[in-house]
Amino acid sequence: MENVIIQTHNDILVNPPKGFVEFIQKLLDYDEVSAKIITSAEIEGYYEVFCGEGRHIVYYPKISNMGKFNPYRKHKTARRSSSRFVKALLKLAEFLQDVIRKGIYNICIELTYPKSFSYKLYDDFYTPQRIANECFKEFYEWLKSSLLKSENEELGLCQNLHLWSTKNPFEPHLHHHINMANLIWNRSEKKFIRFSPMLNVDELRSVWKEILQKRGIETPENVDVRIRFIPINNEWRNKNDLFRRFRYCSRSVVLDFCRFFEENEFSDDLLSNKEYLINLLFYVNRRVNYGWFRYINRILKLLDEIRAEEMDDFTKEEELILKDLERLHGSDDEAEELKQFDIPTEFLELFYNAKEWYCPICGSRAKLLDVVTVDTISKLINKGIKYYKWDQNRHKWVLHSNYKTFHK
Repeated sequence: MENVIIQTHNDILVNPPKGFVEFIQKLLDYDEVSAKIITSAEIEGYYEVFCGEGRHIVYYPKISNMGKFNPYRKHKTARRSSSRFVKALLKLAEFLQDVIRKGIYNICIELTYPKSFSYKLYDDFYTPQRIANECFKEFYEWLKSSLLKSENEELGLCQNLHLWSTKNPFEPHLHHHINMANLIWNRSEKKFIRFSPMLNVDELRSVWKEILQKRGIETPENVDVRIRFIPINNEWRNKNDLFRRFRYCSRSVVLDFCRFFEENEFSDDLLSNKEYLINLLFYVNRRVNYGWFRYINRILKLLDEIRAEEMDDFTKEEELILKDLERLHGSDDEAEELKQFDIPTEFLELFYNAKEWYCPICGSRAKLLDVVTVDTISKLINKGIKYYKWDQNRHKWVLHSNYKTFHK
């Protein structure tokens, strides 16, 4: 493959839409100049990265001077936190693959609250959160009673409590994002026990509905509970999906406000619940770890001592999971076609601080050669080098080839 320039899907995060800047300005009573400073960032140059396997050079933006409410800054914070944890999970799964025959999965569970309960956040920002955390703790206790057989056993999972709707962050939408590995840790025997990830969704809905009703929360006939699976392994597509999942769960609401103003203009009407919006803007979306997720790094230090075994599980497990993965990703042929310009930019981003570099095109090991100026990139584009930008709406790379496009 030839040399390319990648502008990435982070463009809108570096220089957010005008509506987003106006929203921050009016919400927090800033003047126009201050609002621009605290929401913007700069591309100060481009990393020049050489991919040894593909034998090509990729130029990738270096971003700095990020304001307090700059969306890219919030994206970077979530990325750092989630990437460390995902790398620990991948290392553990790699160690266990020789002793566990069937797959190790991240079980993704979404537990949602009815709209009427979520809307209580407008009048009381903290009480619904407290009740939500109590509901989750009861759900966690139910999971333990269903899957564990002794006091020495622990599940490994984490949860994030989101208060807003992704598509419209001005609308309250309380829900939990849960990530759970299908591994039980036996503390006394220093042993992992694998269980089938195929949890009964109907049972989960029934349990969740009962928990909500116990606290006086009015529920529809079918409460919204969702489940899917991500294999925890170093296969390119799975690893990318895992990084994205954890980053998505840990993201700031600032990112969704930014995305909202890509397609919507700012209006003073959006500030009708100003106190709620200020509280939401400063809400810290923490990932809370439970069970052996709390000390996964200590477990990693014991790898040579760890044993593992499998519980009896469902005979059609692999078949059902493969169907779920195909539904999410499409056919293998389609995946291969998209692979060249899908979104492995995460590989490059994730390892800035670790001084490890990966090609944002193919995910292979790469080497940082230099950091070049924006003017150098402009000259390369004028000479005809291929220049790709990430199209968020179409979720794919789009080829651009002129200098004017580069400076938009």
